[in-house]
Amino acid sequence: MNKETVKNSVADFLSARYFKQVDATEEEKAHFVSLMEECVKHVIGKMFHPITEVPEKGKHIIVVTEKGFITSWFVSDDIMKSFMSFKVKYWLYSNDIIPGKEDAV
Repeated sequence: MNKETVKNSVADFLSARYFKQVDATEEEKAHFVSLMEECVKHVIGKMFHPITEVPEKGKHIIVVTEKGFITSWFVSDDIMKSFMSFKVKYWLYSNDIIPGKEDAV
């Protein structure tokens, strides 16, 4: 998800819901969109884990390598060795990005 996608998604959401219910100036709307963008980026950033954090064994994770490759694994006993071998930059639990499916995987 890139910055433009976040910005457009936030603006679309607010236009469809919030801005129809309040009388705000264009400056107030722009400020609120900016604030919501920061919030979305913060929440998304919290889903990523550094490779120094060991994921729970047996869980399904998505990994991003230093070269930008993305793949997924089930966590094994030697996950830290795999992180080093494949030069993993960070990882996240796959169920963290499936809306409404917190324990689906």
